[in-house]
Amino acid sequence: MNRSSRLLFLLTPWWAVFGCPEPPLEGCGEFDQVFAWEDADGDGFGAHVPIGWQCELRQGQSANDADCDDTRDDVFPNAEEGCDLADNDCDGLIDEETPYSPWYPDEDGDGFGDGLALLLSCQQPGPQYTRVAGDCDDTRPDVNPEAPEICNEGVDDDCDGFADDADAGVDPASQPHWHRDLDRDGYGDPYAYRAACEGPRGSVLNDADCDDTDPDLSPDGSEVCDHIDNDCDGLVDDEDPDVDPAGFQLVIADYDHDKFGNPDEMTMGCWNPPFNNRLDCDDHDPLATIEQDWYRDDDGDLSGAGPSQVHQCLNPGGGLAPGLNGVDCAPSNPAIYPGQREDCFDGVDQDCDNEVDCADSECIGVPGCTPACADQAWAPGGLPASQNGTTIGQGDDFISPCGFANGAPDVSFWFTPPRSGNMTFDTLGSPYDTVLYAYTDCGGLLLGCNDDFVGLQSRISVNVTAGTPILIVVDGYSSSQGPFTLNAQ
Repeated sequence: MNRSSRLLFLLTPWWAVFGCPEPPLEGCGEFDQVFAWEDADGDGFGAHVPIGWQCELRQGQSANDADCDDTRDDVFPNAEEGCDLADNDCDGLIDEETPYSPWYPDEDGDGFGDGLALLLSCQQPGPQYTRVAGDCDDTRPDVNPEAPEICNEGVDDDCDGFADDADAGVDPASQPHWHRDLDRDGYGDPYAYRAACEGPRGSVLNDADCDDTDPDLSPDGSEVCDHIDNDCDGLVDDEDPDVDPAGFQLVIADYDHDKFGNPDEMTMGCWNPPFNNRLDCDDHDPLATIEQDWYRDDDGDLSGAGPSQVHQCLNPGGGLAPGLNGVDCAPSNPAIYPGQREDCFDGVDQDCDNEVDCADSECIGVPGCTPACADQAWAPGGLPASQNGTTIGQGDDFISPCGFANGAPDVSFWFTPPRSGNMTFDTLGSPYDTVLYAYTDCGGLLLGCNDDFVGLQSRISVNVTAGTPILIVVDGYSSSQGPFTLNAQ
């Protein structure tokens, strides 16, 4: 800069040198003046809205215009950068040097996101994002790691990599009962079933078969005169209105099906039933048969109680029930009376025979009814079948009827055969000296006993009836005990 230039610079006002508007000439000294910018958010930094020269800064004014957002007082140069999708320190970068977290899209709103669509952000990117991954189907809110596994055609509801029966945690309430269809007639055995999402081969979802060993006996069967319930409706021969009349013959009439007939009347039927008496006083009323006592029937279940009201044959009416129907053990409950079907698991004697639940003879063979003498029930869906166990730590509850067992512990099975005929039971594969025997029931008839058949292992053969349980005991020779394998075929 030459002399003339330096002189011009020294004589030029400073505000003109720096390109500022001319300051006011009155009210304050030249060097006491300041150029003010609007500071709308009061953070000490102004935006690009000039106010002009002032003798001093007033509220809402700043001596600089370095603010990059004059609507937020937490945004200005050198401010602390926060996680708010804003450039807090006005350096041109957003959310730098703040902690980032993984976020996952949660399109179905179940609280679990798609782990393969990771997004790093220091705050939730949107309402449909979650911090929790693990969803294996983000289109279904009923599919996530906290959902219950249920039977639904192979859907992995709880996202553990297993579906339906392959998942040990599948909800048993969702598993239907698959009933064995041994005779392949399309109808299942009501007492032989397995709860599963997918049924085993040879099983069906209905339990309408009354004899799973004969394909001619099913709800599709034709009722004929053969003493058999061919169509599984609970009615046999001419008790069934659907019976084929081709086998009818002239028989004593029993129009009311009360097993009391009148020899003075004949009709066409299968054959004469085993009548209790052949002099029915009213063959059109099943309650009127022979002379008998009649009792009050307050609950209308056709079984009375209390003192006899009248003794006669014809139905006196008036809410009375015949004595031949038995004494009602619950006169005010119409669901309890002699002849009612026993519910095996409710603690109530429905049929008034003083036998409750599994102690009732009606409950023999019902899954879940195990007599007191048996350690466990076994009802295989098919054959061959095996059970593994151990006699170690068990009690000595039975005395072997063959071989020599002196203090050896034993394990007993209440076994329900899946089919009728001859069955073989053995302990092949057991590492200790076994004794094997079977009874009809607790304290019943001996069906078979064996000590050594193959080496130290036992084998018995038993004739069984499908659905009728037998008692099988795995015992030990002398005081022998150990793990065993019981095979049935």
